[in-house]
Amino acid sequence: MMQVDDESRRAGVQRALRQFGQLVDNRTFLLTFVRTLEANKYFTMKDRVSFASFLMVALQGKMEYCTEILKTLLYRADRKIPFRKMSSKSFCSRRTGIRS
Repeated sequence: MMQVDDESRRAGVQRALRQFGQLVDNRTFLLTFVRTLEANKYFTMKDRVSFASFLMVALQGKMEYCTEILKTLLYRADRKIPFRKMSSKSFCSRRTGIRS
């Protein structure tokens, strides 16, 4: 009984991951998803880094697509920066240290 439940759960998870992978391949969905995550005030910097890492792993076989997404996100981020208060150098600087 338990083995059947585990197998059906595994099949359901695999199906869900395939469907999510198809959504990630949709440029409009991915950009909207990222924008939604960024708008969430409880989505911490650590969460952002983790999500970005997982996304890069998921898209490693599609680097051209990934590059286009990153260009779009950087362009949008660049448009939001009030240059009077922040230079582009500080925009690109890293504020967190590397922890092991």
